[in-house]
Amino acid sequence: KFDIRAGEILDIRFKNGRPLGVRGIEEMPDLVVMQRTGTAGQIALLRWFAEQGVATVVDFDDAMWCVDKENLAYDSWNRPNPFGQHWRTCEEAAKIADLVTVTTEGLAQHYGPRTAVLPNCVPKAAAALPSPGPNEVFTAGWAGYTGTHPGDCRVSAPAARAVLDAGGRLRGIADAEGLALEWGLDPAQVESLPPQPLGPAYYGAIAGLDLMLVGLRDTTFNRSKSTLKVLEAAVGGVPSIAPDNRPHRALAKGGFPVTLVGSPSGWYDAAKVYFNTPRDELDEARMVTRQAVLDHHTIEGNAEAWAQAWERALARAAR
Repeated sequence: KFDIRAGEILDIRFKNGRPLGVRGIEEMPDLVVMQRTGTAGQIALLRWFAEQGVATVVDFDDAMWCVDKENLAYDSWNRPNPFGQHWRTCEEAAKIADLVTVTTEGLAQHYGPRTAVLPNCVPKAAAALPSPGPNEVFTAGWAGYTGTHPGDCRVSAPAARAVLDAGGRLRGIADAEGLALEWGLDPAQVESLPPQPLGPAYYGAIAGLDLMLVGLRDTTFNRSKSTLKVLEAAVGGVPSIAPDNRPHRALAKGGFPVTLVGSPSGWYDAAKVYFNTPRDELDEARMVTRQAVLDHHTIEGNAEAWAQAWERALARAAR
């Protein structure tokens, strides 16, 4: 069974690995988009749609073929597992589909010419959420799980240390204990916020920071990562320090206000600059950062890019 949309279930009957039929579709779509198509059942469904004359798109937002061995997700994409998924199945799906959509140029280079780059964006509504108000103590932090970001936050450890040295506060959203370990700190030095479901609660938690520390190691997997963490912070008016890699450089060259650093001392010094910035200037920076997202990086503002990409798939399928 596969969720095709909220509230709808596709019930697929197989024989010898091929679908005998699919129940749950009242009217055959012109186009279907499948994300991270990595299991035998999913690729069988993808083939079935193609055989019915439906235009097919597969979407990938990570480099599944080079997940780091230290990543908790490594076994799920490289070895036999209960989910039955594998990165090689993703590669096969990319060859079958009429179009592959990805979020970065690094992913596009891997998947080849039948690829459209659709950078990650954030919902416009996140910018309209109530502001948590200024913190009494300057607060920097990160949101996510270190188990799926092994070693990444270690890169931003000098910035975390700079905030503490200056009398600021650190906060981890979802995985404060793992974050403290990555930063080489005592868990008591990192304030903990519980995991938040993606939506208003998640964006609200991030908006409670004064500064986002977006640490990423220089790995093959990470070179294909998008700038989503920077954008998630920015839509709540939170500026970021981020590694000087290809996706973040492209974002900055487009005029987006993000501080890029490439050395431990760079992380430390950049955090100190933010800490020492007067509150009124920080408030202005928050407004500029949020407006930059609203101007160029909302889902609603970029909907036409998705439409144009899907039209390419329709044209290739001769629909």
